[in-house]
Amino acid sequence: MFGTFTALAIVGMPMGMVAGGLLVDTVGLQFSWMLIATAYVAVTLSMYLNRTLREMNRA
Repeated sequence: MFGTFTALAIVGMPMGMVAGGLLVDTVGLQFSWMLIATAYVAVTLSMYLNRTLREMNRA
């Protein structure tokens, strides 16, 4: 299972670099950083607010 996720992450890295480059070219570096930071915080908060993930340690 972990090997599959690792392989998918490695395959996705070049696509992420291309998408990041296009984002910086399109909207600029500062706005790109703000957009990426907002997405990072949103994903982190969604995991924190998910009841199922919080209850995993209690079981």
